Amino acid sequence: MKCALIAIALLITLDVQAGDYIQLAAKINGHEVNLAYDTGCEAFVLFESTVREIGIKWDEPKPTVAFHPGKVNLGYTEQVNLEIVGLSLKGRCRVLDPPLSDDLKIDGLIPWSFFREGILYFNSHEYGMDGLNELPDDIADWKAFRLKKSVPLLVFEIDAADGSTIDVMIDTGADIGVALPRNKFADWRKNHPESPAAVNDGHTAYSGRNVDEICWAEQISVGDLTISGVPVGPLYRGLEYNSELYDIVLGLYAISRMELIVDYPNGTLYIKPNPRPPREYVHNRLGAVFVSSNSDAGDLIAHVIKDSAAYEAGVRNGDVLVKVDGVGIEDGNSASGISTLSQFWSKPHGTKLNLELRRGDKPFEVSVILQDILPPKKGSRVDPRISSTQIY
Repeated sequence: MKCALIAIALLITLDVQAGDYIQLAAKINGHEVNLAYDTGCEAFVLFESTVREIGIKWDEPKPTVAFHPGKVNLGYTEQVNLEIVGLSLKGRCRVLDPPLSDDLKIDGLIPWSFFREGILYFNSHEYGMDGLNELPDDIADWKAFRLKKSVPLLVFEIDAADGSTIDVMIDTGADIGVALPRNKFADWRKNHPESPAAVNDGHTAYSGRNVDEICWAEQISVGDLTISGVPVGPLYRGLEYNSELYDIVLGLYAISRMELIVDYPNGTLYIKPNPRPPREYVHNRLGAVFVSSNSDAGDLIAHVIKDSAAYEAGVRNGDVLVKVDGVGIEDGNSASGISTLSQFWSKPHGTKLNLELRRGDKPFEVSVILQDILPPKKGSRVDPRISSTQIY
């Protein structure tokens, strides 16, 4: 089997803040590599650091090539030999230099198309994937949906109550929950003002920095698909650029709340609920982000959620972050700076952090005890309207 992967621009949905992937051991030209199976990616991708380490020749992308927003301009390698799950493939692959590639603990991405010709079972709670020879005996008890086979990503269709069709993408390259179009999320948030909310600060290869509010839904429904215990937020801006391919995105956390079988030859995706309680959701437990008004550098200015750990410690909108536990952040707008700060804010519940800040010309310090926000603690005040929400 050969795969000629030579196009220059493609959709990449890898969230560099995410720490969990469906990982597959493989070999490239005899060298062991660790690849993530990313159903939100169009083609086989190796990271530039891996290409250089293995010694693969590659052509850098031409800077004059025009490509659509939401896609990444990539180079491609000479022909390589790929060995993965018993398959031997020859072909070119694309080369990406993602922010924080050394922190991702993976060497590249395997696209949805590589394994779609069979029957796949996603045990997403354990980040596993298996091939099936046949459908399970209880498949009649699973909900069945049509696959959208005309697109290069894992997308299925749901019939809405008004007769329209909602296209839903499964994205195993991002550890997110349910991502809605920004106007839909704004409507949802307006109708659920008491929903617990954290703030997400991430960086993607295709759209740069994204700072968004992330909320929690005890139950959310799209057509006749219902997901329980899941974070809800807006689509990353880069994902919105490709809205002609899908309406909603379900990330790894969302599909960890279900069992999933994809029968591509017969054009059907099957889902049944995962009865286990939600796993830990890694999120910003500080309840604040610090963003420079200058896209390149400058003071890191606080944006604080009311009643959060940061707010209770005395941090207010407009305060400037200087150090965290004695560590200065030289460029908090860069991918590495965002990652450094996010690693502080996502430390476990109860972690104590010392923040050095400045308000106007006056320096001051506060101690913050990080608090779980998502999912809400049992017994906490939760808007009863988040117990059941119909989106479409």
